Amino acid sequence: MKMDPKVTKALKQLSVTTGLSLSITQTDAPDELVSRIQQLERAYKENYSEEYYLCGLLKKETNDWSRKSKSPFLRMNTGGYVIVIQWDSKQEDSIFDLLRAVYPERKKHFFVAMESGTIAMVRFQDQTSKEELLAECEGIRDMIRSELLCECFFGIGKYFEDRKNCATSYEQGLYAIKVGKLFSQKEQVYSYEKLGLYRLVEDLSELARKEFVEELFGNRPIPELDEELKQIAVCFIEHDLNVSETARSLYMHRNTLLHKLDKIEQESGQDIRAFKGSVNLMILLMMKQKEDGNRPC
Repeated sequence: MKMDPKVTKALKQLSVTTGLSLSITQTDAPDELVSRIQQLERAYKENYSEEYYLCGLLKKETNDWSRKSKSPFLRMNTGGYVIVIQWDSKQEDSIFDLLRAVYPERKKHFFVAMESGTIAMVRFQDQTSKEELLAECEGIRDMIRSELLCECFFGIGKYFEDRKNCATSYEQGLYAIKVGKLFSQKEQVYSYEKLGLYRLVEDLSELARKEFVEELFGNRPIPELDEELKQIAVCFIEHDLNVSETARSLYMHRNTLLHKLDKIEQESGQDIRAFKGSVNLMILLMMKQKEDGNRPC
């Protein structure tokens, strides 16, 4: 008797997950057989798969902290980081293979497939510097870009001291990508702890944003800078309001930069060379970017 395609597919998935190959005689209804096979696969995952267990932790679906996967690694390790990796192309298997080649030591690195286009890398390790993690993720980003011709975004959550709190680190990684892509898409690697003012602006209520604008401009419309002046303003602020460093970074003559800064003040009404004016202008630029980013295409 020919096996129903649904049963054959379920058996194949069971073999992929468990390594077991079952031979059955189809006497029951196909849907009932498929349900039994899937129950067997799910039971295996719940008891033996570290990734399945961690996926439950990250999604806050696992509440029994004492019932750990049979993996000694999960019983042994507690603190660490969650690094979220997102991409737009259909290369999940290739990205998984590359990551496992970069991190062959499965005692400390676990890769969990979340929703489509998202991997959570759960790393059990001691606390390290944000700069070190950023540099490492930038290296992986460059490798994926060169070998797979794929653009990825990385979000680094804060250090968690206990495994049961890794969901918070995962949510922070997702949030870092969301906010980072909104305000600085070209960066591609974002740390939740380094979002700073970006995070503050993202969390501002609509009422708070409206009151801020009214305090600066009253009933007047918000002035808009052209792209060149925006770039100069951001660069100047990122270089701590240092004219010489900004001019060097922009390959611009110092006098030309001073003229542009005067123009920014004239058009925005904010003295960008003063601390208060530069902060006000930066917040305005980020609010405008958030508004544009949330507009439907």
